[in-house]
Amino acid sequence: MTTDILSEARISETTCPDRTSAAAQHHYRQASVLLYQGKTEDALHCLIQAVEISPNYVEALHETGNCLQNLGRCEEASLYYSRALKEIGDRLCEIGRYEESVGQYWVAIRRYEEAGEFYDRKSSPARLGNSGKSREKPAL
Repeated sequence: MTTDILSEARISETTCPDRTSAAAQHHYRQASVLLYQGKTEDALHCLIQAVEISPNYVEALHETGNCLQNLGRCEEASLYYSRALKEIGDRLCEIGRYEESVGQYWVAIRRYEEAGEFYDRKSSPARLGNSGKSREKPAL
């Protein structure tokens, strides 16, 4: 009976992309200790492992960007920062869809607008209307 519960937990952990696995969290905590000790390069290795385990782990993506930035690897850092921002935008869109489904349309619209702030301006689907043309904000 206990093994069934453990198996279920492992299955749900691997099938739910928005959940951060315990192993990824362990690597993240280990990286935090290493950063506190001033071991940025070692912390970076732990953070990269956390991101490999849980690619949507926003905190690990962001902290990986910070480590790379501190090591002078700015172009690589921007890739991790972009991934973190996109993930935040995706989550806000999910919340907006939920709010829309329960009839909270004005709240959903605001959530979609918030999400749009996290996407790259060149490729943002949140900024396009049904016709594919950019939406203009109305003048006040």
